[in-house]
Amino acid sequence: MHVPEIHLVSPAAQRVVVFVVFTDIVKELESLAPWWLRAFTRQDFRHVFVLSPGLLGTVVVNPLGPGIATAWAAFDPLACAIACRRRGWRVLMFETQHCAAYTHYGWLSCVAVTKALIGIRRWWIVTPRQLYNYLLQHGAVEVNDVGTL
Repeated sequence: MHVPEIHLVSPAAQRVVVFVVFTDIVKELESLAPWWLRAFTRQDFRHVFVLSPGLLGTVVVNPLGPGIATAWAAFDPLACAIACRRRGWRVLMFETQHCAAYTHYGWLSCVAVTKALIGIRRWWIVTPRQLYNYLLQHGAVEVNDVGTL
């Protein structure tokens, strides 16, 4: 059996285009969403997750309350982003800016995990809406439901 060789690449050298998806998880999971989610977040910006390119498709990293759910989709990341957009979710295309220096991202929330994945080191970004506005101000592009930017 042939075992592939693994090569580690410095995170500082990586620049990857990812899609950041913003949803209203309260609409999706009305009975499971905690009460404080409505109090501290805005409608349509209550959850965030990342679509990242993989070798043969898309890696979905979805930070949820009990942990981080990961999945693989056999489609191009843009196709997955368009499917999310057609579902009514907001999707931003963003080029990551990884930094190799250690940073504490706060308690395990969907925003903290997303910030860590895409290399944002701003302690004051704690809600999905703040992250959305920050990304738009720093080069992110909104994806519409037909795949144009």
